[in-house]
Amino acid sequence: MATRSLLPSADTQSPLTLPANVEAEQALLGALLIDNRLVEDVQLLLRPAHFSEDVHGRIYEAILHTVDRNLVANPITLKPKFQADAALAPLGASAIWRRSAPTRQR
Repeated sequence: MATRSLLPSADTQSPLTLPANVEAEQALLGALLIDNRLVEDVQLLLRPAHFSEDVHGRIYEAILHTVDRNLVANPITLKPKFQADAALAPLGASAIWRRSAPTRQR
């Protein structure tokens, strides 16, 4: 049985890109903000660098940091952290939360 390598061959110069699912990232962040207990389930498997969107990795990192300090991580408690972050300022706080807020299915 032949195995297929996921590494690029020597004759190709383009690196492999991992699949990205922005909606799944947003759903995960929304779930973590709703129920901080879920952090225990994912923090050993998922790192901020695993997110395809940098802003999602930063939000995830802030959630982890807040929960590790035994504080509640939600949009209200995290908002000051993102307002002070120069890298996220161009996005605006409302845009950041719209990206990670759970949406209702109708």
